[in-house]
Amino acid sequence: MASFPVVCPGCLCVYPSPANWCDAIERVMRPEQVKDISRLLTPQVHAGHAAGDVVANYVRSELATKRLRYIADPAGCDLWGPPAATRMRGGGDCDDLSAFALSVLNVMGTPATMLVGFLCRDRRCEGHAWVEGGDRHGFFLLEATSGALYRHERPSRYRAHYSLFPGRCLDLRDTEMKRAGQRVVGV
Repeated sequence: MASFPVVCPGCLCVYPSPANWCDAIERVMRPEQVKDISRLLTPQVHAGHAAGDVVANYVRSELATKRLRYIADPAGCDLWGPPAATRMRGGGDCDDLSAFALSVLNVMGTPATMLVGFLCRDRRCEGHAWVEGGDRHGFFLLEATSGALYRHERPSRYRAHYSLFPGRCLDLRDTEMKRAGQRVVGV
């Protein structure tokens, strides 16, 4: 794993593998970098709104106003950045925006995790990252590249392979372990 301090402070060039993703999530999920956003959003949660909805609306607003945007990774590098770098750059790709949303949810006390797998459209599947969690309305999937929020079950076009959270990386491909939710990968 290489770092890119000039282009993107705190960013890592991650070779795609479960062990590297587990290491990367440890370094890029940084709730302390989004405490200001938490202070802005937490009153909405206290007023009765579900945290998943509040964070999805925030991400959607940031994307709509162009304060955040989708930025593709440089050729040959799966760049993962912490929230401060994503904010400084004005955006990132799916893993950067997911780490950003995950950090906001975490600092707000909402259980969530980053999922890595595939997003399939028509007959084409591409590697992708997104956030899943639970709040007062139950399960949610937050698509951090658009701010879309799905409730109650994962849409079939999302194919989860790994669940990533600092200190807990699970392989979701093994059906028996998926039920048990206990298989640690790469560590």
